[in-house]
Amino acid sequence: MTTTLKPDTAVRGALELKSLVKRYDGADENAVDGIDLDILPGEFITLLGPSGCGKTTTLRMIAGFEEPTAGSIDLDGADLVRMRPNKRPIAMVFQNYALFPHMTVAQNVGYGLRMQKWKPSAINEAVEVALASMNLTGMQDRSPHQLSGGQQQRVALARAMVLRPSLMLFDEPLSNLDAKLRDHMRTEIRQLQQRLGITSIYVTHDQAEAMSLSDRIVVMSKGRIEQLDTPAEVYNSPATSFVADFIGRASFLRTPVLGEEGDLRRVKAFGREYLVRSHPDVGRDGLLVLRPEGVAVEASESEADGTVVSAMYFGPNVEYEVDTAEGKILVSVANPDPRDLLEVATRVKLSLTNNKAYLLPDQPASAS
Repeated sequence: MTTTLKPDTAVRGALELKSLVKRYDGADENAVDGIDLDILPGEFITLLGPSGCGKTTTLRMIAGFEEPTAGSIDLDGADLVRMRPNKRPIAMVFQNYALFPHMTVAQNVGYGLRMQKWKPSAINEAVEVALASMNLTGMQDRSPHQLSGGQQQRVALARAMVLRPSLMLFDEPLSNLDAKLRDHMRTEIRQLQQRLGITSIYVTHDQAEAMSLSDRIVVMSKGRIEQLDTPAEVYNSPATSFVADFIGRASFLRTPVLGEEGDLRRVKAFGREYLVRSHPDVGRDGLLVLRPEGVAVEASESEADGTVVSAMYFGPNVEYEVDTAEGKILVSVANPDPRDLLEVATRVKLSLTNNKAYLLPDQPASAS
């Protein structure tokens, strides 16, 4: 009887990066600039950021494909920097799948086990279990070119998971798939990772992947960590204007702080006062982060705050861009009634939903 991959009861996969630096010859700046990061056994961590932020370089140093300029990488107390890549208890899933075209599906999945000199009978049993876990039963004799993109990705996952590594690395593994299949595959990856309890580090520039997969997200910029937190905290309580601008969509208003009530700050937006959540370092002035779903809009000629300059209907929601005296404001209305859609040039009144606004220290809001 074929079973599925089961969790490893051994507690493994505690990863610690200390003052990790990578500087390439001739470069003016460090590609990775002093990263400190502790990852718990069984955690799913995503490194997220724009191109050139250092996320892939960090992953490659953990895998052993790049040598750190300075710093340490410890996995379960073992110094990985001194360990050859093929000796590290790590498996990696690549963006291009990296399947061997001359091997069958079963041979691809069992390749790592053969390199570890497992007995043929044990390899066959492990491969059968891995293929069943990935819904690939009956495809063991096919070549990679006979598979769809999603099936090839499952083969790559099976080849990695069958090794039962202490640490799984994912290098933008879904970027070659279409949108619907990408959504399906990230659900499969998350469910499998949770079932097996393998510590995982996932690199992507796709915010939706990061938000849906991760226990915690590492937002990176210019080789440094801007914020490390849960998806909900990164979205709702960004540490910097870079994070607020990079994660999701936001509008920004500069405003003086009119008063305090506990952890809340009183500010003015669109001529009205609000109590909003605040970063602890906010002083006399702040940068108000407005998420589109946290701004309400209604047609109003008499008390207009601005004018609709664009309207995009998506079905589950409609998005407006409103031109105001304080700048362009993005507004998203969920479950809109088609009869109530606002047209371009409509004068509107805006108001805030307090728990969706967040006040940061006053600083430029621009992603790099």
